[in-house]
Amino acid sequence: MQTSTTRLEKPLYLWLARMITLGIILACIGISASRLPEILDKQKHEGIVWDIYFEVNPNGEAIIGYVSPTAEQKGVAIGDKILNYKDLPPGKIGTPVTFHIQRGSLPARDITFLPGPANQVVFGGIQLGLSFDVSVIMAILFVLIPLVIGVMGSMLLYRLRSNDWMTLLTAMVLANGGG
Repeated sequence: MQTSTTRLEKPLYLWLARMITLGIILACIGISASRLPEILDKQKHEGIVWDIYFEVNPNGEAIIGYVSPTAEQKGVAIGDKILNYKDLPPGKIGTPVTFHIQRGSLPARDITFLPGPANQVVFGGIQLGLSFDVSVIMAILFVLIPLVIGVMGSMLLYRLRSNDWMTLLTAMVLANGGG
């Protein structure tokens, strides 16, 4: 009877490989699970394209960190300040949003953008007549389903064939690929 060349025969190697693999799988699960609230928040609050992305610094100033090509054409640049960021309405597709933007010590100017859906799944849901919130949940499921399949598949491989180093490697890749 011929044995596979990928099987771990020595107990020390088998135990060590199982522990390392289980640690990596659990770390991948933890990292993926910890990112879920961030993904949900991003889909809900940034599910609308604003053409610019800003962050509020410790001084309370909204500094632009990303600009789309449309915003660049309108003269917006990274590092500009948004003076009316507290007054911006919640994102609504098709409703114009006006930003009061200032560059350095130059006078501030108003620039208007027409927000659109940022995610193709959200856009597809809206095209189907679903509400924005339902479309966001659908987009989250498209992130969550591969994660669950990857985690379940990696744990199943680990449970059934943990004496084969190639299977352990596959389980690690599957757990990481799901997230």
